[in-house]
Amino acid sequence: MRASYQLVGFPLHASFTDVEPLLEKIKHTNIWMADGPKIQFVLATYVHAYPNNICSVWVYVASLEDLRAGATARTE
Repeated sequence: MRASYQLVGFPLHASFTDVEPLLEKIKHTNIWMADGPKIQFVLATYVHAYPNNICSVWVYVASLEDLRAGATARTE
């Protein structure tokens, strides 16, 4: 799989207060700026609730680039 695809991604963690700060964190990753002829984006979330209305949010973001489609691997 490593010869055919380049995977770039990571988790973000925050306490949940509002959606806007989470969206800003995701935008600041610049993962959405990845460019290639065949690229897919992945977003997954997990929320763990604690007592007193406290929520811990994990957001996983990634890009999966198909190198067989003529794209070149980037080493950034």
